Amino acid sequence: MGHEERHGYIVLLFIVVLLVSQGLLIVWKTKSFRTFQSVSLIGLWCFPILYSLYHGYVRFCIVWTIYTSITAYFMFLASRSPMAQSTPKWVYTWFYVVYHISYGSAVLGYFLIMVEVTQLYTGIANTGILMIFYGLYFGVLGTDCAEYTGKGMADKVIPRDTCCICGEMYKEDEITSLSCNHVFHQWCINGWTMIGKKNTCPYCSEKVEIHHRNPWEKTGQLWSQLLDLMRTLIVWNPMILYGLQILIGWLDPADPTQIAT
Repeated sequence: MGHEERHGYIVLLFIVVLLVSQGLLIVWKTKSFRTFQSVSLIGLWCFPILYSLYHGYVRFCIVWTIYTSITAYFMFLASRSPMAQSTPKWVYTWFYVVYHISYGSAVLGYFLIMVEVTQLYTGIANTGILMIFYGLYFGVLGTDCAEYTGKGMADKVIPRDTCCICGEMYKEDEITSLSCNHVFHQWCINGWTMIGKKNTCPYCSEKVEIHHRNPWEKTGQLWSQLLDLMRTLIVWNPMILYGLQILIGWLDPADPTQIAT
């Protein structure tokens, strides 16, 4: 088999494997979303830090350690039984802050890149790219952790006159009642909508309609959809490409003379 023909088969193999793997991921996510989400979260949390430790990326390791320590603490609080009344408020507040910091980091990074492109100031494009990466990574990690942690807080019994998210009493002019009859502070349910990425009640997980009332909230939903794409790029695509590299190396071993040179 000629050199060009062999490389043609490799390109075809690459396309087929990529398409089939994406299809299998969609089927897995559809059939067993819980296992897909758990494996994705583990990969998303562990793969980048292992890669950074191997290559000596100290800055990322420090930021990752700080985030992991705080998040692990709040996830521990959410898993306690009985759960403290203030736990849901602190948990969602933390993830809400992470969400907006990551969003702001990505926007600022994009702004720095545009400044570099327009030649208003030079030497800041790398910083912009780094900020976009941090924003996307910790944005999707925080969103997944919030959704995973929120499932464990649905067992908490909430009195009728308190918000089902933060556990505090509400005033009549601050509440929002969903079709499932659970009541929330307007600020709390807006935060859940952005963090949870979907129109479900954070207390009973029933599908409900949560309408967005301003462009900022719609922008938040677009950001959440972008984070969904990042999950595949960070976790699954590197694993697929690495496996494909091993397969290609087995099917088309390099010429020993080329390695020597």
